[in-house]
Amino acid sequence: MPQKSSDYLTSIFQWISSASTVKDQRASLQDFQAKEDPHKANPRQQLLHSRNLKRSRRRSLWRTLPESDIIVYKDALS
Repeated sequence: MPQKSSDYLTSIFQWISSASTVKDQRASLQDFQAKEDPHKANPRQQLLHSRNLKRSRRRSLWRTLPESDIIVYKDALS
């Protein structure tokens, strides 16, 4: 287990040290994290991911409603 984490840290440091400026290093670290876990990479990605999950849940809920309920709901909206 410790071997795996040290390999991970070594690969991060190699990845970052290949960048020249601090800004490049930050971007490089975010790229590395995106490869490791796409949803931890940056907060915006996390937000979009959670939004998409909510949308897909809503859509699937809409699909599970019986046809008659959907018609009643649409009539109530108009």
